[in-house]
Amino acid sequence: MNSRTDAGVLNALTIKLEGVSKEYTSELRTVSVLRELSLEVGAGDFVALMGPSGSGKTTLLNIIAGLDRASRGKIFINGIDIAGMRDAALTSWRARNVGFVFQSNNLVPVLTAYQNVELPLILNKVGKKERGALVQAALGQVGLRERMGHYPRELSGGEEQRVAIARAIVHNPALIVADEPTGSLDRENADEVLRLFDRLNKESGKTILLVTHDPAAARHASHTRYIDKGVFA
Repeated sequence: MNSRTDAGVLNALTIKLEGVSKEYTSELRTVSVLRELSLEVGAGDFVALMGPSGSGKTTLLNIIAGLDRASRGKIFINGIDIAGMRDAALTSWRARNVGFVFQSNNLVPVLTAYQNVELPLILNKVGKKERGALVQAALGQVGLRERMGHYPRELSGGEEQRVAIARAIVHNPALIVADEPTGSLDRENADEVLRLFDRLNKESGKTILLVTHDPAAARHASHTRYIDKGVFA
């Protein structure tokens, strides 16, 4: 794993999974999505998760990020088993430590780029003055400070996704999880977004987990793991 020890990595997360399984049960049957997975991700690593549709990639990402619960197994983040957290504690942990980027940017159309990025800070009750500094810094990181007053309809697809990334990083999370973040972008805009992930990883030391079907996207990662039918290939 990546052994970099620069200052940025100190804000990253280590991840260790032990025997993680996930099943969905209905009255008719039980569907096994993940089967006894074990995984280690070092602080400051950039890991791509690849595999066919339905292989369990997104489920795994959501479990690591605290959006979903494993049926069995342990999920250690910096040595703490988040699988054992109560819901309220897990929600609080997730809000502090994880930034989410999805294929759909999920921007609020009636809010400006600035206001969209500001939303998580308002929800976390950050003061107005501090919010302003953090939002401008995040938009500066993604190269959109001059576009902060624009609405999503006034931005290109690539710019919209960069606003979504600014929203994901505005609270300085140690872990960024990205689920097909370039899936709806053309090659030029996709490459721009991927270069941004590179900078967040190499310059800011963020631990990044990227779900992708795109081999070109996976090449930006330091490690790639393949999942098929709920197990690592």
